[in-house]
Amino acid sequence: MSNKRTIPLFVVLSYGLAWIIWLALWLSGIGLNSPWSQLASIVAMWMPALAVFLLGKITKKPSGIKSKLVVNLKRNWGFYLLAIWLPAVISFLGAGLYFLVFPNNFSLGFEFIQAILQEKGVLQSPIPLSSLVLIQILASLTYAPFLNSLFALGEEIGWRGYLYPALRERFSLVQTHVLLGLIWSLWHLPINLQGFNYGLTYFAYPVLGVVAMFLFCFSAWRKSFKPLDFWSVTSRTDSSATLLIPCLTDIANRKEAP
Repeated sequence: MSNKRTIPLFVVLSYGLAWIIWLALWLSGIGLNSPWSQLASIVAMWMPALAVFLLGKITKKPSGIKSKLVVNLKRNWGFYLLAIWLPAVISFLGAGLYFLVFPNNFSLGFEFIQAILQEKGVLQSPIPLSSLVLIQILASLTYAPFLNSLFALGEEIGWRGYLYPALRERFSLVQTHVLLGLIWSLWHLPINLQGFNYGLTYFAYPVLGVVAMFLFCFSAWRKSFKPLDFWSVTSRTDSSATLLIPCLTDIANRKEAP
């Protein structure tokens, strides 16, 4: 079966498997903050990888993904360290720039954490909020990128591991990046419409959220899913681990998702 047919089949499988999970949660009235919703989202993140597996069974052609999942510390250690620390540095620099522009939003009262605790019914944290923030920072700089990589790997296998090379065989470099960004970003649409990533009250909801997700996915591309790309997985998950930190001191930020 040619890529002309396998690419749409992969997209249908990836979307269908994940959207069934997210739509079932939405129809059941389970909010994004529920532990069940968080667990289901972890499962959904592995649906692109499952789609690659099913596609191989349907077409009876090996995906070749296994040979690409190689970690070469001796050769690529510099990239791995860069993947772990650079997103954190960028996050802190971005936070500094944000609070320079909006200094009135800065607060060490940690209202963001208080809002989350109150939503969970916890009126008083047994641990000082400053200690919780310190734990978050230490986690984001140490084990969190590796732990999160286990969850994000399912998406990376599907989007970068299969879809990017398949698109690249048929389209130009720019066309491939645009198509991958569109497919990857719109895959998140059911949970983004429920407030995941950007909340529900931002300007021009949900259009700007969709655009922002596209720009993120478009900027997260790499040329192929080589052994070196383990650092791109770690880099992406380290971004997820550190991007929350500036929110902890932002009094304008609120837990808006249902």
